Amino acid sequence: MSELAKLLKSKREEIGKTVKMVSQETKIRENSILLMDKGAFQEMPSYLHAYGFVKQYAEYLGYDYEMQIKPIFDIEYPKTGSKAYGVKSRDQGISDSNGDNGNNGNVKKEVRTDKVEFVEDTEEPVSNNNVIIISIVVGLLVVAAISYYVFYSFQNVSSTIVVVEREDEPENMSIEYPSPTTNINTLLDETTNGTKVSQATNNQLTSPVSNTAVKRVAPPVEDVVVAPTPKRLIFGFTEECWVKYQSDELPPVEYFGLPGQSKAVYFIDNFTLDIGNAAGLSVTYGRQTLDQFGKSGVVRRGLKYKLENDKLVQDVKR
Repeated sequence: MSELAKLLKSKREEIGKTVKMVSQETKIRENSILLMDKGAFQEMPSYLHAYGFVKQYAEYLGYDYEMQIKPIFDIEYPKTGSKAYGVKSRDQGISDSNGDNGNNGNVKKEVRTDKVEFVEDTEEPVSNNNVIIISIVVGLLVVAAISYYVFYSFQNVSSTIVVVEREDEPENMSIEYPSPTTNINTLLDETTNGTKVSQATNNQLTSPVSNTAVKRVAPPVEDVVVAPTPKRLIFGFTEECWVKYQSDELPPVEYFGLPGQSKAVYFIDNFTLDIGNAAGLSVTYGRQTLDQFGKSGVVRRGLKYKLENDKLVQDVKR
């Protein structure tokens, strides 16, 4: 086992973490953790995988990666020759034949040294055809969205248009009232075909003129009764306490409070209290607090309070 693997595995066991627990908390697969625990970094998919997993694993265990782990990792799994960067190496030996080639029969041998290149993985560029297809799809989506918006807006506007058909009123429905200076003999009525009728008489002038239009009279506005504003009380419990609360002749309600709890209740004019533990309850209204109901364990019944000058006052009359 490698020195780095011993450090990682022993530290994991020292802090009481299983492989499954580390995997769940770091999101590293269990198989990769097992490979690191036995120092098989070369069996990981690439150098980048090994580097990233070891750094994350070491920092999770509490190591200072740069100072404690990286020097050992660089020795046990050096970057040179790793498969993370697309290593390319070749050994080529070229020798001439054992003939006279201007070298007096000497053998000419050319040996090239290893050439290692590290090429980081990069994404392949998107071809022009893919760009054109993506542009067409995006354009169609934009046109469809605009068309839907215009259609939906037109539907909303069309739904608000109300066509009201107005029937033409007959001419004889128009009524003109005579002025005080109008001569009685000049008052004439005309029908729709222009035929004149008899002149109006004095009795017709003195009689009230009927108006066919109906005058709508708004119903009288009733007096608005403003509801009184409820006042809020805060029940505070310093001990276990049962309390029965009745407000303004409404049905009573019961509460049981524990130390440290509080309860908001409301009333209009007055309220009545029954307390099962007099020392366990306090009642707060605004800046006023009532807490002198009695000793611990004492039962108080029929405590009635009312408001006077915006203060709670005990009402002795029942």
